[in-house]
Amino acid sequence: MSTNNFTWDTFQEWLVNNKNLKENTAGSINSRINRIKEEYTIEYEYIKDGCAELLSDFTYTAEDAKNGSVPNVRINISGSYLKGLRSLKRALILYVEYLDTYTPSTPAPTAT
Repeated sequence: MSTNNFTWDTFQEWLVNNKNLKENTAGSINSRINRIKEEYTIEYEYIKDGCAELLSDFTYTAEDAKNGSVPNVRINISGSYLKGLRSLKRALILYVEYLDTYTPSTPAPTAT
């Protein structure tokens, strides 16, 4: 699968058109994806395992917070780990759904 045709604007439009989100909400989710992309190659993670490992790393529970566990992520979370990771994970779940349904407008180049 080629990721050359993916653009953030297309993802943001997809959120508005397919998830019925307002522009500002879609923009916030898009910003969270950009934060994740600063530390991770989401498309690689998607091809590798559908982002399963990354989604697992972003899973942080109230029990984890109660026990004082520190999440195993490369993203700096200021404030509540629980709230911060939930919002990042929710954005990533939506991005994975986008990748699952995205059809490139042109076929990927083939090797000769």
